[in-house]
Order: sequence, then C-alpha cells, then structure tokens
Amino acid sequence: MNWKKAIPFVTSLMLVLLFTYTALDKLSDMSIFEYGLKAQVFHSAMIPALKWGIPLTELLIVILLLVPPLNRMGIVAGTFLILCFTVYILLVLSTVFSKVPCACAGVFRTITWQQQLVLNLIVLIPGMLSTAFIWRSMRTRTM
Repeated sequence: MNWKKAIPFVTSLMLVLLFTYTALDKLSDMSIFEYGLKAQVFHSAMIPALKWGIPLTELLIVILLLVPPLNRMGIVAGTFLILCFTVYILLVLSTVFSKVPCACAGVFRTITWQQQLVLNLIVLIPGMLSTAFIWRSMRTRTM
C-alpha cells in the first residue's frame, strides 16, 4: 500500500475511533456534557443545539467513514470538524475570549487545552493530507 492510500486509511481509522468514543461518551452522560458546554463561551441559547448536534454529527461522520462509497466525504467532514475545534482551542489559548473556559466539555476532561491542541494536530495533519489527496484525485478525474 503506498502512502497516498495509507494516509487516508490511517486518517479514517483515527477519526472512527475518536468520534465513536467522543460521541458515545457525550451521549452516555448528557448532563456532564451539557455542564461542560455551559462553562464555555457559547451563548446559553446555543447549548441545546450543541448538546445534541455535536455527538450526532460525530456519529454521522463515523457512518460516512464506514461506508466505502462515502468514506472520502467522511474524511473531509471529519477533518473539517477537527479543524473547527482546533481553531476554537487556538482562540482559547490566544486569550481572545474574556475568560479562559474550562476544558471540562472535552471528552478527555483531565487534559489541558495545550494537550488537547497536540491531540487535535495529531489527527488534523493526516486529515488535511488526506483531504488534499481526495481533492487532487477528484480534480484529475474531471480534467
């Protein structure tokens, strides 16, 4: 298997493991997840949508990743979701917000924002490479 096939495969595996774990953890104890969301910078009106939307989106991405014809869409969607969370972490660490929210909304409640950033980058970098491979292969097929 060459690296242009290996990286998307590894990315899919990482995203399936990460999103399955995080979605099931959030859904298994919604009160803890909701408490963590309330400790973030989000407006309180957004909490109900985020409480259900985040874990359901994660599960949808897992389904996309596990269905071979939809795998590429799952990689792109999963990478985008990780990118969004990484930008949020960078904003927190850059003290853009008036307060630094607790890291308690994350599934890995015992790690710091800096450690969460490293974890996200470990997933994001192969995800971005995979997305570039996907877009390049789509572009060459249409030409």
